[in-house]
Amino acid sequence: MNAAPYGIVHFFAGGTKDQYDASIAAVHPGEGRLPDGQIFHAAGASEGGWSVWRPKQPA
Repeated sequence: MNAAPYGIVHFFAGGTKDQYDASIAAVHPGEGRLPDGQIFHAAGASEGGWSVWRPKQPA
C-alpha cells in the first residue's frame, strides 16, 4: 500500500503574527526553506487566533 501525502492544521487560540514569526524562525531550516517532508506551508490570522496548514509527505 502506498502512503499518501497528508495535511496538518494547527490552531493557536489568541496566537499572533509576531508569535508565529518567532516560532518559524526557531523551527524552520532557513528563509524560504521547509523542513524535510513538508511540501507546502500556509498560515494566517483566523477568528480567535492564528492557523497554520502544512501538508507533508509520509516518512
